[in-house]
Amino acid sequence: PALGSIIMLISLVLYIFAIIGKGLYAPVDPVRFGNLGYAAFTLFQLITLDDWYFIYTDMKQSHPDYWHILVYLTTFIVLENFIFINLFIAVIVDNLERAHAAARQQDSLQVVTSMESIHSQEDVPSVPLEETVPLDEVPPSGTVEYYYDGRRDAATKHIGAFTEQLAT
Repeated sequence: PALGSIIMLISLVLYIFAIIGKGLYAPVDPVRFGNLGYAAFTLFQLITLDDWYFIYTDMKQSHPDYWHILVYLTTFIVLENFIFINLFIAVIVDNLERAHAAARQQDSLQVVTSMESIHSQEDVPSVPLEETVPLDEVPPSGTVEYYYDGRRDAATKHIGAFTEQLAT
């Protein structure tokens, strides 16, 4: 909703300035301000800071008494480019931050559910120490393993798998 509101605000200001530009400058510069469409297109070019100097110099050379074109152009550029476009970018960055925070929260919920599954009786069967399997070989480097007296049982194997899951 915020992004749509910013786009509507930018469009509204562009429309208002197009009406003002058509009313003031259509008789002296019909190519750029002859009708509402031309005026809106010219102002859209100004949002990108393209050709503002040529609009000003052409108007100043052909009609020196239209000095207020500079005020018109400057006001539009400051409003649209420096205020509204930066506000538009701020809304996009805010939405990206919210999405990133939601992803982090979802990851933390998955960790909590994994920890709960470790504590449940159904997931981790109890294995007596007599049923432990001796470790025959050294695990590859980078893996997490837990031992009891040089042996690895089912419970410590499950904890090691969970720890590896947390590490990734």
